[in-house]
Amino acid sequence: MIARAIVLAVLVLGGAAGARGDESPVADVLGEADRRYADLDYRGAAEVAERVTRDERATPDERARAWERIGLAWLVLNQRGLAREALDRLFAIAPARPIDDPSLSPRQRDFIDDVRATHAPPAVVEAPPRVVAPPPPAPRRAIWKRWYLWTPIAVGVLGLGLGLGLGLGLSRGGPSGTLPPGTVSLALRF
Repeated sequence: MIARAIVLAVLVLGGAAGARGDESPVADVLGEADRRYADLDYRGAAEVAERVTRDERATPDERARAWERIGLAWLVLNQRGLAREALDRLFAIAPARPIDDPSLSPRQRDFIDDVRATHAPPAVVEAPPRVVAPPPPAPRRAIWKRWYLWTPIAVGVLGLGLGLGLGLGLSRGGPSGTLPPGTVSLALRF
């Protein structure tokens, strides 16, 4: 029974030690940098986070988090050149990474946006517009289906009909009436 208790205690303690050994030392260093930043020790936070950037075991996300912490620390200390350098490195790793520090002033947010704008993703190259061949020409209509052929023919037929009608109708003589030519008398009384 005591042997079982000892084995169980070794397993429990070994498991706890193993679980603690699984934590990344880089995460501990980043936690220290975050703690110093929260305690307003900005210079100390930048120095501690810089160790993460040189650590080969750090993942890209941990490096991005470290560069963010360094950039924000230098920005709060009004060291814009150092802040720009750190933020340049951050946005080179993760250009779309959000920076959600509520303590930043609008001027500091504008500075971050300006640095981010220099690392904008490349513009999407659009495919050239599709070239569409022009439609084939409409088939030519026959000449007898065109208006400019039939319009002069219609005018000619109309003129011929009118000329023949007037010419033949007037050749028989004028209407017979009781008035001599050139005399008009009206019997109107007012």
